[in-house]
Amino acid sequence: MHHQATATATPPPRLLAVLAVTALALVALTATPAAAAFPPTSEWCYTATCPLPAPDAINGVLAAEARMFGTGAAECGDGICNIAQGETCGSCPNDCGACQAGGPRTKCVNRNQYAFSFDDGPSAYTAEVIKHFANAGNLKTTFFVIGRQVLDYPQYARNVKAAFDAGHEIGSHTFTHRSLGPNGRVPGPVRSVPNAPQPFSHMRTEMVMTDLAIQSVIGRRPVLMRPPFLETRPESLQFLETAGYTVVNILVDTNDWKLDSTPQATADKVYEQWLAAFNAARGEGSWIHLSHDILPFSVAAVPRMIDYIKKQGIEIVTVGQCLGISTPYRGANDNPFLNTRLGANAGTGSKATGAKSTTTTTTTTALPTATAASNSTNDVLGGNEPAPDPFARLHASATAAATQAPVPTLNPNNNTPNGSNKPSAAAPAVPASLGASMAAVAVALVAAAMGGL
Repeated sequence: MHHQATATATPPPRLLAVLAVTALALVALTATPAAAAFPPTSEWCYTATCPLPAPDAINGVLAAEARMFGTGAAECGDGICNIAQGETCGSCPNDCGACQAGGPRTKCVNRNQYAFSFDDGPSAYTAEVIKHFANAGNLKTTFFVIGRQVLDYPQYARNVKAAFDAGHEIGSHTFTHRSLGPNGRVPGPVRSVPNAPQPFSHMRTEMVMTDLAIQSVIGRRPVLMRPPFLETRPESLQFLETAGYTVVNILVDTNDWKLDSTPQATADKVYEQWLAAFNAARGEGSWIHLSHDILPFSVAAVPRMIDYIKKQGIEIVTVGQCLGISTPYRGANDNPFLNTRLGANAGTGSKATGAKSTTTTTTTTALPTATAASNSTNDVLGGNEPAPDPFARLHASATAAATQAPVPTLNPNNNTPNGSNKPSAAAPAVPASLGASMAAVAVALVAAAMGGL
């Protein structure tokens, strides 16, 4: 039996042409991100949990970067210090200026000052540190917090807010405590970590996500940062300087983490180690200190250390005061992505959208202040004033479950809490606004095509 061939209707040539143009337009739109998107957590997060800030905050960063740097590739020499695409004072001094900061800061600008600082929080014991400094005469200190800790444990993030409200300083200790040195190591990884320096995109992601986590709690973004393991390399220092961070190292180390889970994990032993370290550095004339507010036995030694320093006639100051930094946070009129001295080296308007321009533009225009009530993706990079209870908005859905969670036991050399949450989804690569625009273009093109047939 023979089967008769079925005739196939051929679409009108005009419809085929319009559909082809529509497809090409969609490809072009999807191939051009709004900014240098953040890599997925599976690429840069090696810890047991990988929470992320609110999607609107992440999308706000991408949208602001697109407005400032444009969507095209960075071009060294175009007058735009495009840090989103990897330009720094080291890789492109023509656009970003020559590097000036040198190495991490380890002592104060004035003699006879001592700056206590605490790493790896927040934790349940952060509140005890706040009490110790209040009881010692309302003294102030500095906390370098891990972004993942802030988002994973809302009940401890409240201690960050309490510290900020009491006048203590909040700095960044990156998002997952991954080394900024040559080996890129991570404490307590759940999968293999490459024995290599962090790629630029990973460093950028760690710092931006930590900024957003901190801002979600206190309404400000820090400029002080403490490198994990106290490790850096030239490229990471160049990135941090270009991005506007002041890198803070130490002169006096309690080495409290070495005592954790040993019979010597006592306040007396911490004090003994600290006193030896302080006496060894006594001739420096001013000092930056390191303890960990995640270790209860170390926190218990704080009152004795404060008392000793006071009896020596040494002034106790914050890290910001120690370094002569009056405000350790980005101001509303500061460039949100670059060192303030690079304010004129970024593009806005036609230059930022990829068009060439001979006009030099400035990027120090004030951005809206972040507030708890705002849902705008443009407000996340402001923040000259703390938001009214921003914590409630960001963590409302997680607070109830998190406050029932057991207090995690952490080790500053292995920041893995006992207990885990599922890793969060990756940060969106393209802002939702761009996706909506793409859909609108597609609908309009198809509608136009169908209307003309």
